[in-house]
Amino acid sequence: MDTNTFTSQPATNNISQPSSPVNQVSRATFWLKIQALIGVLLGLPVLIWFILRLNSPTKISSWNDIIPGQTTKIEVINKLGNPLEEKAESFGQIMTYDSGIKALPNTIIYDTTTGKVSGTLITVSDKAQAENFYQEMLKLGKPEKIMYSKYLQFSKIYIFAQKGISYSANETTKTVDAIHYFQPTTLDKYLSQFGGFFSEDNPYSL
Repeated sequence: MDTNTFTSQPATNNISQPSSPVNQVSRATFWLKIQALIGVLLGLPVLIWFILRLNSPTKISSWNDIIPGQTTKIEVINKLGNPLEEKAESFGQIMTYDSGIKALPNTIIYDTTTGKVSGTLITVSDKAQAENFYQEMLKLGKPEKIMYSKYLQFSKIYIFAQKGISYSANETTKTVDAIHYFQPTTLDKYLSQFGGFFSEDNPYSL
């Protein structure tokens, strides 16, 4: 009789074994590290921008490249020529220059001790410029304080003390009639020096 030989084959198990708790923890830790690294890389440009902004000097608003706190009286004369008038005022020594409106000349305020310009008060006589300046003012956002002009009936004063600029502007015509450039300061300091020219209430209201 023929004998049948049976060769036994080992059973094949196709079901994968679950990872050990140690491997699962390792993989979770790995992905957490990857996510943390991505977060650092994404946040690095923002951090660099913030540091540069903190360390960069504050940009001072200026007219005709006459920068309050930097430009000297001599440099102003070299640039604009001799003034129409030079005299002392309560807020400092001033030099005046033609603005196109005889009664409202451009005014340069300077410190007699340092010889440097402390501010410029500019009359805006051109209508197109007056409209452009009004739009520039709106881009600055909310002013620190709004007051009334004691000298221009339909104008309000929009003060941005920390930005070193204030505007005398007409809301109805959406134009700026004058701009005061100065060194950035606090609102209290600005008002202590120039607040006498403004009013909390409308001086022309009935």
